Amino acid sequence: RVAYGFNLKYIKAFTNKFSSKFKYKYYKDDWEITSHTIDINSYYELNTKFTLGLGLRYYIQNEAMFYNESTKYFTTEQYASHDDRLSSFNSTTLKSSLDYKYSNKTSYDISLNKYKQSTGLSAFYSTIGFKYKF
Repeated sequence: RVAYGFNLKYIKAFTNKFSSKFKYKYYKDDWEITSHTIDINSYYELNTKFTLGLGLRYYIQNEAMFYNESTKYFTTEQYASHDDRLSSFNSTTLKSSLDYKYSNKTSYDISLNKYKQSTGLSAFYSTIGFKYKF
């Protein structure tokens, strides 16, 4: 599989407590999948210890050349798939996070995310993290 793409990213500090990161990603491969991703994240420093984050991610892709949504699809082609990840779809993710700066070298974070895909898939998930600066 051969693929290529590019990222554009812009980060802006609006004040000393509020900043945003804007990102666009383009992707294309030899399976004829093309996708676009727009990711916007904003951060607000509540105080010296806590930072609140909010974000929105939008993703869209077209289907692979060998994708077929039928489960009764038979072919003599070398490749064929019914996997939804190779179909045309779009998705939206709403994101929220809270970071706690324990020290100059360590911090903890938690995030809550809501994902919805045009194929009917949806999810609510969270992450917990630990960062250490060397």
